[in-house]
Amino acid sequence: MYKLRVGNDINIQWRILRDGTPEDFAGKELRLLMRGTSQTIEVTGYTIEDNVLKWTYLGKDQKGPSTFTFTLIENEGKEDMFTIDKCDVLRLVSCSCQADDDDGPFDVFVDTDIVLPAPGRTPVIEAGDTVTLEPGTEATADVVRNGEDESGNPRYKVNLGIPAGEPFTYDDFTPEQIEEIKKPAVDAAAAAKTAADAATEAAAGADKAAETAAEAASSANDAADGAGQAAVDAGLAKTAAEEAAVRATEAAGAAGSAAEEANSAAQAASQTNTEVSTAEQGRVTAEEQRAAAEQTRQTEFSQLKQEAQTATQEANAAAQAANQAAESIEESLSAKQNKTDEALQTTDKTVVGAINELLSRIAALESPQA
Repeated sequence: MYKLRVGNDINIQWRILRDGTPEDFAGKELRLLMRGTSQTIEVTGYTIEDNVLKWTYLGKDQKGPSTFTFTLIENEGKEDMFTIDKCDVLRLVSCSCQADDDDGPFDVFVDTDIVLPAPGRTPVIEAGDTVTLEPGTEATADVVRNGEDESGNPRYKVNLGIPAGEPFTYDDFTPEQIEEIKKPAVDAAAAAKTAADAATEAAAGADKAAETAAEAASSANDAADGAGQAAVDAGLAKTAAEEAAVRATEAAGAAGSAAEEANSAAQAASQTNTEVSTAEQGRVTAEEQRAAAEQTRQTEFSQLKQEAQTATQEANAAAQAANQAAESIEESLSAKQNKTDEALQTTDKTVVGAINELLSRIAALESPQA
């Protein structure tokens, strides 16, 4: 703002831009006003050079200290009417010591860039950047030119600054509200404590079940490994449940973090119940597999025993039949001849006996007669 002493001729130049380019006043009817706190003056003796309005505010016309805003009206009361202000441009003061300049010349140079597009153009408004400001600061909004679209319409980007809200403090809540806020956490902690106690008892049962499962596993080969692993998992689950119980107890005294820790404890307890059920299921499965294996062994042993008895009976029958056949053959021979028998008296002969008889005869024929 210019501060000049009242009673001096002031040369004023007001340059008008639209979207960064010189405003075109051709064919437009203009009305120029100086609106002050003590008087309003309609300027008639101005000149136009390109997009610059020039006039002189004479000292003789000045009525006293005042702050002026410049107003330009285009085509007042007609189509394409447009009004723009340059606020608080000039302040007339009562003495030179209050002025910016006390020896002249007294010149005022003012620029105004009209954001709105020229008539016939439709502005395109786009969302810009939004930033969070410090709590207690004022919100901001800036409109920035962002080129033109394919049809030549100007594009504008709106950037916003939004102050962050003040954080809640403990004193913002009444005792009743504090109790209401704490209630879900306290209730959750109590429920988690109950679940953790149940989980501890279940874990003790799981230890016993794990021992039984391990014994059954030793009789059922591969099933033993699974049951043993289930016992280990049950032991780990017990430890997790005990740790969850500790966390749940601590959570009951701290309203801020109790809800989250209590929920974690409840989930751990639920997981423990699931793992205990898994261990028991593994023990039952191992026992069923052992019983099935024993039944299979008994069945196979019975079958093998029956097959052996049958084979023995068949072998005995075959031996008996062979003995009977041998006896029958032996009885059918009129006389026995062994392999060294060279006599020819027997009718039924063995092969070796017959050969020996022939050899004996040949030897007798070859021997010289005495």
